[in-house]
Amino acid sequence: MKFVARLLLLICCCFFTITAKAQDAEVASFKIDVQQSGESVELTCHRGCYWKNLSFNLDTHVDANGMTDPEGNTRKYLFSFTRNGNEVVLKSLRGTAWKELSFTLGKNMKASVDQYGVETKAKK
Repeated sequence: MKFVARLLLLICCCFFTITAKAQDAEVASFKIDVQQSGESVELTCHRGCYWKNLSFNLDTHVDANGMTDPEGNTRKYLFSFTRNGNEVVLKSLRGTAWKELSFTLGKNMKASVDQYGVETKAKK
């Protein structure tokens, strides 16, 4: 009986490990800083992009290539970027562990966004 219980426990552990690894495989690795610059928003990519800096003042979609059209997009991650004053909302379409992020971005604030979420802090 103890043998069967241990075997079932081992099978469950293996199943959850395989499931967790499969979910991580769907999450792309990236890190992007977001800050305001007058009426525009500036993005600086530190990891997972083919671009270094983006600047825009309209709502858009962002992926590894930069600002993009979501139709037919096959990049590992894709999210929409909308801003209303200091309020920023990101909605994931692919490749993140989050579905939606919202945060306030003041003049002296910077946000770091990655595949797992967002961290806001004062600019140095």
